[in-house]
Parts: sequence; C-alpha cells; structure tokens
Amino acid sequence: MKVLRLRRDDTCVACSAALPAGTRATWDSHTRTVRCQLCSDSSDATASATPVAAQERPPEPAPPVNVGGGSAQREYDRRSQNRERRVRQAHPRLGGLLLALSAEPASTRVWAQGAAGERAVA
Repeated sequence: MKVLRLRRDDTCVACSAALPAGTRATWDSHTRTVRCQLCSDSSDATASATPVAAQERPPEPAPPVNVGGGSAQREYDRRSQNRERRVRQAHPRLGGLLLALSAEPASTRVWAQGAAGERAVA
C-alpha cells in the first residue's frame, strides 16, 4: 500500500467517507481500493511495525513443470526479469530506484495472478 494524493474523487473502502481529489489517502494496488488517513492509521496500528515494502509477500519460487500454474509462473518470471534487465540497461545508475518506485505493468502482473489461480484450482 502506498500513500498518495488522489487525482480524482473517491470513497474510503473502510468508512465510506467521501475523499475529494487532492486528499492524501492510502492506495492498495492489489485490491484497487482507497482508504482515508484515519482508517489507514488505525489499520497500521494493528499491523506490525515493519515498513510497507517489507510487508509485501516475497515472490514465490517457480513451481515444477508438471504443477498447475507452472507455465504461467515461468512466463511471469520471464517478463519480470526482462523488464528489470531493460530498465537497468537503459538507466545504469537509477535503474534500481526506478524499479523500486514503479509498479509492474498489468500485462506482466496478470501472469502472476493467473498462475496463482491455476495453482488454487489444481
């Protein structure tokens, strides 16, 4: 989750408060929801004191070939590694920072979601 200024009007998912554009709020890219500062502060108090980046799940190891979701996971890994390589080659000094501050494109992220869904069904 990341704290940002809203570009357009939205509603807090926890308390249903109206949040006008320009308001600082917490954005959850996984669920694509917004929380007002009051709700995100109260949920942070119950969460551990580790930084937001450390709370994210580490990437799952690639499953064997014969496991459901294996090919989708490998495709996600391939796309993710290619993106990282391209960014680091184009920006040798700032590549790591750019990767840390930018989200993966949806065309890459959906492969990981698909792999997780296939594993759940298998």
